[in-house]
Amino acid sequence: MKLTKLLMAVVVSASMLFVSCKPKDADIKTAVETALKAEPTMSGTTVEVKDGVVTIGGECKDDACKTACETAVAAVKGVKSVVNNCTVAPLLHRLRLLCQLPSMQLKCNR
Repeated sequence: MKLTKLLMAVVVSASMLFVSCKPKDADIKTAVETALKAEPTMSGTTVEVKDGVVTIGGECKDDACKTACETAVAAVKGVKSVVNNCTVAPLLHRLRLLCQLPSMQLKCNR
């Protein structure tokens, strides 16, 4: 009887330890937003997290940017999968976005 109670206590303790170790959605969202803000071309994205599944949205300048967003998000600890709802901006809009980057300001103002 005492052995059964002891084993039950060990099982309950171990279960609580494993459950508390997984990252919370709010923590994942913060980490994903930080990763996306690190790159200026990815800063306009939106992030939603549910049970470790991250959904990103917004407008990217091109397909490479869209792929880079997904790769950056997938690398964050705790992310199970990524749903990439980002759209690629039309060409004229992409040119305007490029002109907003600090490194491109001189070239665009000529």
